[in-house]
Amino acid sequence: MRNYIHLFGLSCIVNQLSQKQSPKNAQPSSSSLPLLNIRSSLRIRHDKWYIPSSYNLTQPQALYRRKVKEEILSNHIYLTSSVVLSYDRFYREISKLIGSWNVTYQDQRDSIVESTMRQVRSIAESNKGHRGALELSVDVKLVCHHVLDARILFPEEELLSQYGMVPASKSSMELLKKTKIDEENNKEECMVCLEELVKKEPDHDILSMPCSHMFHGECIAKWLETSHYCPICRYEMPMDEEPMVEQTNN
Repeated sequence: MRNYIHLFGLSCIVNQLSQKQSPKNAQPSSSSLPLLNIRSSLRIRHDKWYIPSSYNLTQPQALYRRKVKEEILSNHIYLTSSVVLSYDRFYREISKLIGSWNVTYQDQRDSIVESTMRQVRSIAESNKGHRGALELSVDVKLVCHHVLDARILFPEEELLSQYGMVPASKSSMELLKKTKIDEENNKEECMVCLEELVKKEPDHDILSMPCSHMFHGECIAKWLETSHYCPICRYEMPMDEEPMVEQTNN
């Protein structure tokens, strides 16, 4: 189970690019609002951040960050004055322009649609009487920060009343098993440093905990020096006051 906090950064800018004038003998429109020719560009970037359990605001350490992927989507619509003047139709068309998003980002999408509508309407109203088509660009950027905060993986009262951030015993750490990466797990990542699960150096190992979760050897060793919990599933490694009980997987 991954205990992520999802944070979002949003920006939406509508720009008027150019004006195409109608021929001199063109008849004026029945509405004072011009025809709108709108192109959109949507960029969605996913960043993963890891905050270690030992992170201290008074003496901040470097946070681990990894950009996962970036999506770029584009769209194009024409809007007549009758559409802009009808809230429901206007909302539907701008929604199509922005496109469908993952349900996780639905609140952010609704906010972008409303913001785009306000900006487009403002530009249209400032060009009343113009008989040409206005060319507009809608540039939307969504940055998704997926934060794994190890400081809140466990209830604070449980930590304080039972174990606190107690390290695993050295004897249990020495029994972690060396593991080879095969075709089934070669796309996994170390959930301590959030980097690809491959050997960083020839003499470094991939280690597996008794719960079968794998990590870079140097990463999980540093983690277990602070906390005896698995960073992923909360499996408890033995502490110095407890005897080592090795588990085997059937």
